[in-house]
Amino acid sequence: MLFRSVTALAMERLAGIAGEEEGVAYTLGLLRPMGKLVLDTLLEIEQPGVTCPDTDTLDLPTWERAWAGITSNEVGAMVMEEWHMSGNVYHGIKNHYRPDDEAGAMGALLHLACWVTHQMGKGFKVETKQWTLSDDVLQRAGLSEEAVKKCIEETHEALDALKKQLKAS
Repeated sequence: MLFRSVTALAMERLAGIAGEEEGVAYTLGLLRPMGKLVLDTLLEIEQPGVTCPDTDTLDLPTWERAWAGITSNEVGAMVMEEWHMSGNVYHGIKNHYRPDDEAGAMGALLHLACWVTHQMGKGFKVETKQWTLSDDVLQRAGLSEEAVKKCIEETHEALDALKKQLKAS
């Protein structure tokens, strides 16, 4: 699941620019898909053979709520709460599709890191409709559009360096 590393690397870079904690941001990027893993596992157990459609036109939260009565982001937030993660991690994961005041800067940064991941072709296809580079999200994150777009190149470089490091091990 390369996208987790990409999202984490993008989070680390964006958090540094925004003056947020880079380690927390990196961890949030790694843990973001936890709710999807839980719901996917539940789906395999409860309804074998049924999978979430792999399309870029689906409204994922609507599909998840219709199937499970809860979204993967809400499940992910529940896991973060069980693990006693901080409120900014809990709310960041819960609300990063549509960052609001509760999501705080970390939720907005996670949204933007996912946008970067998607722009690099490394994200979940089914989440395509979730990511925007809106003025509201940029303001909540404390970043400019130019900084986020520059992050794509920086994340590519960081990913290449990580791959080299892993191959050398």
